[in-house]
Amino acid sequence: MRPGPGGSWGARYVAPPGTPRMLLGARAGLADQGGDPMAIAIDPVCGMEVEMESAILTSEYEGTVYYFCGKGCKLDFDEDPEKYLDPEYVPQGM
Repeated sequence: MRPGPGGSWGARYVAPPGTPRMLLGARAGLADQGGDPMAIAIDPVCGMEVEMESAILTSEYEGTVYYFCGKGCKLDFDEDPEKYLDPEYVPQGM
């Protein structure tokens, strides 16, 4: 995938139904302060927040783009995505 206009990667995050840890939303308070809200994804491996606009590490699996805080989380996910998408999996944090 290549960056689009303005350097945007153009990846779109769509949370699978029933996966609450894969949150997408605005960082609290920014819209109230007149700033643009930043889209946030949750790293499925460790549970950290990842700013989607500036994310460098992503993977696509079954039509969904996932965002990662670091190379280790991305590599772990790429090796066994089903493990980290299992509703029983609980991120351990970094």
